[in-house]
Amino acid sequence: MSVSLLNLSDFQKVFSGNMEAYGQHIYKYTDNKKEKGDNYTEVSKITDILYREHLEGKKGLGIIPIDKNHNCKFAVIDMDIYNENYRKYVDFIYKNDIPLFPFRSKSGGLHLYLFLEKSIKAKQVKSFMTLFKIILMLDNKTEIFPKQNTLMEGQAGNWINLPYYDVENTKQYMYNKESQPIEFNLALNMIKEKLQTEEVLIEFFSNLPLSDGPPCLQSIYLWKITDFRNEYLFSLARYYKTKFGDDFEYKIIEANSLLDKPIDTERLQKTIIGSHKKRDYTYKCTNEPLISICDKIICKLRIYGIGGEEISELSYEEFIKYETDPPYYEWKVNGELLRFFSEKDIINQMQFRILCFRHLHMLPIKIKDLNWSKIINRALKNVIVKIIKKEDDISLGSLFKEHLIEFLEKRALAQNKEQVMINRVFKDEDKFNYIFKPKNLISFLYHQKQFRNYSVTEIHAKLRELGGKPARFRIDTNNSTRVWELPFVALDKFLEEKSIDDFKIEFKENYDEEAF
Repeated sequence: MSVSLLNLSDFQKVFSGNMEAYGQHIYKYTDNKKEKGDNYTEVSKITDILYREHLEGKKGLGIIPIDKNHNCKFAVIDMDIYNENYRKYVDFIYKNDIPLFPFRSKSGGLHLYLFLEKSIKAKQVKSFMTLFKIILMLDNKTEIFPKQNTLMEGQAGNWINLPYYDVENTKQYMYNKESQPIEFNLALNMIKEKLQTEEVLIEFFSNLPLSDGPPCLQSIYLWKITDFRNEYLFSLARYYKTKFGDDFEYKIIEANSLLDKPIDTERLQKTIIGSHKKRDYTYKCTNEPLISICDKIICKLRIYGIGGEEISELSYEEFIKYETDPPYYEWKVNGELLRFFSEKDIINQMQFRILCFRHLHMLPIKIKDLNWSKIINRALKNVIVKIIKKEDDISLGSLFKEHLIEFLEKRALAQNKEQVMINRVFKDEDKFNYIFKPKNLISFLYHQKQFRNYSVTEIHAKLRELGGKPARFRIDTNNSTRVWELPFVALDKFLEEKSIDDFKIEFKENYDEEAF
């Protein structure tokens, strides 16, 4: 078949690049008809004759996609895939309307071409080709042309051998959707009808499912097949939960139904969905199938990628509250137990980050307050509460309780009301109250017991929790004093070990400062 001037011109336009240098390939075939030719680079102007000689089967022509202005009009992914393995990629490209054209290479591999309406910067083109590699689940080492973002002075660049060498007998043709050869003229027309622009390509990638999520999950979602179905769905549930909140359940069920071998829906709900409803996990990046197709750089650039704006690199697992006074907490994060001795240490993130640094050898990025509150609330919703036996409790609250019991019951009691004034406790059997001067209690705690862990205000609050209150106590008809009253049942209440999660200090009664 002779090549018309029009077809030659069209061929030159779609395969135009660096006009100052090119590659030449001299075709040679071994006895088993395998191509083993010679390559060399020429630094000289590209002419029409070179394109014609390529199509006529005289000399193979290689074009450098990047020009002297660092722009490109076409790009290629060079896949080392042979035998019948290329068919699944050809099928995927046509079924998903991927704007690439699959060609058979001279060695029988697969070249995937992107053709542009106008030249754009090589750096941007390489970014597009990298994204194509991701959705095609290709190895990071798969070659891309152009190889350079820019050309240095005197640098030629890397060339790639063009298709349709010896057009009448060519083995370097475009594949149709059945992986059969496409005739040269038809291939040119298909290319001209599907020339891409930078804006169209950006829109294409933006409209793909999971375009804001980890690229590994996006690839599997598009291919709808994986040997690690459960592991894939587990990480996908993390993406959906972060993006859609409680509606993630419906999204993951839908994604599961798209797989070639979906998991039973009831089992899915009991395992993966059930786990994610209880806790906040991170992506299983170090496990298959994610690790083999991981692209950390692009992943971090995406909103719901690992380490992105919305996704933590941490798995928030069991959250345990120990019912001491005050309570303390253990939170399993990435398999390690982190211990917190106050709610404040969890809420403000600082102590949490310090413990991650110490035990996980990482410093997590501080999360937005709203997102951090959501994580904590989910942990609290599934909190495991562990009651500490009285004999095992060595918390401050327990120690305060022991000292208070000793102060009220195990010292010499007041034999009459007047003795309240000399550091004794009077048991008012008529009103079932302990009567004491609060300054005496504070002196007992601070000086005799060396218990200075609670401030005066905290002691005040503890007494109120037990039903105590300040009052004026009449000693006789002429004398009265400010005291505190504490019901007898307060000790029973303490001994019952009823933990108080939070207490509020309220000052409703009117009393003199003399009470303290």
